Amino acid sequence: MTKVLVKLNKIALDFGSYLLFDTDELEIKESSRIGLIGENGAGKSSLAQLILEEIKPTQGHIQLNTNNIGYLEQVSDNIPYDFNFDGRLLSELNIPYGTSEFSGGELSKLRILEVFSSHYDLLILDEPTSHLDKEGIEFLIRTIKNYDGATLIISHDRRLLNECVNEVWSIEEQSIHVFSGNYDDYKREIEKERESLYHQKEIQDKEIKRLEASISDAKIHAEKILIGRKGANHRSLSSRMTKEKGTVQKGIMQSAKNMQNRIDSMEEIKLPEEKVLPIFEEADIKTDHNRFPIIFNYIDITAGNKLLIESLNLQISRGKITALKGNNGTGKTTIIEYVKGAFNNKLDIITFSKNAELGFYNQLSYLEFKHRTEPLLEYVSKHTSVSKYLLKEMLNDLKFTDNDFERSISTLSGGEAVRVSLFLTLISGDNLLILDEPTNYLDIDTINVLETYLNTYPGTVLLTSHDVEFLENVADEVYKIENKKLKKIK
Repeated sequence: MTKVLVKLNKIALDFGSYLLFDTDELEIKESSRIGLIGENGAGKSSLAQLILEEIKPTQGHIQLNTNNIGYLEQVSDNIPYDFNFDGRLLSELNIPYGTSEFSGGELSKLRILEVFSSHYDLLILDEPTSHLDKEGIEFLIRTIKNYDGATLIISHDRRLLNECVNEVWSIEEQSIHVFSGNYDDYKREIEKERESLYHQKEIQDKEIKRLEASISDAKIHAEKILIGRKGANHRSLSSRMTKEKGTVQKGIMQSAKNMQNRIDSMEEIKLPEEKVLPIFEEADIKTDHNRFPIIFNYIDITAGNKLLIESLNLQISRGKITALKGNNGTGKTTIIEYVKGAFNNKLDIITFSKNAELGFYNQLSYLEFKHRTEPLLEYVSKHTSVSKYLLKEMLNDLKFTDNDFERSISTLSGGEAVRVSLFLTLISGDNLLILDEPTNYLDIDTINVLETYLNTYPGTVLLTSHDVEFLENVADEVYKIENKKLKKIK
């Protein structure tokens, strides 16, 4: 018999006065391969914390039949310096050996190697593909498939969920729903349920319309009989005929009442709310007439003593979205850091348009929130000139409730923190946006919002990303870093 490792009984978890989710009963067995999905802030990481006993449920009980649980947390800036890594694996994943300087992707790979170096009865992985390049994701998928233990994977990565899970837990509308199969199976089941619900709603609406028409006809008929009775009384017709008409009228009205009771007794079929993608007003930006707002003047891109890109010669076109891609550690983020350093310190290694106003988003900038205590609205207000009234509307559009405004920003989930950090960059009013891995930790709906915003943004964008679909949807020009050279591929 398969052992149950974790059992959640009638669990509810509140955040202040707000219910995150509740559920009747959930089980994680020793053979489980579970994918946990939901929008940013729905409570995915909080569910992991419940299982790890880092927080307590508002109500209900969690039964743990093992204390051998591993956890790859979503947000961490810890570098496992003292861990003895396998040199072969470091080489396979292109991680430099004997250094403390790592890119975001290299750091993620190190943390993955560390957590998989031990055996756990249950391994919880929170957004494990964030910051990873293609090689890192391939390695992660192979490792999970070969893992001899239960896994609970929190992710928005559709490929990972398709290849590595056979059960999906979805946090929707403050409840946890369980589906058999992988992510595609889940999507098919959701669509099937949706079609069935729409069909039932259509049948119900037709029946209500038919009954309402019959009720209307019955009332008209009864009214005619009433008028006929009054006329009969006036003409002194027999009382028997008048009584018969009265009986018929009462029967018709009772029939109408019965039909109305049938309508009232019907349980309303509620269709799922159509998701409205948040749209916030674009800040006014200064016009830049320079054809190339950024020009790299044949510079070597280095990290410490390591040469990453040799003699970089690149012109960023005005009004275009230019993307950089490449494996972890090849220099994408370092290019972004060079741009920021040259702009802030007015270095001539990079030429900027005189009207350039740069807004920077760093892929690890959300980590700053872990050490801040200000309420969300207060923090955002300090970093933008937008009025508080408009900020509240925008934050509401980004799925933050009025209750969230008073939350300390240190309590934001990884996805929520990224949304806030990215949001501040996008509404800055700068005419040149520099975005480093902007889709990390974002749910699919928010990525769609970002795509829509960037595709209508009138300024210039330089970004890095490993998200192939995102690049296909937004990038006008794509450059790949390979063998210390930059090659244009789109």
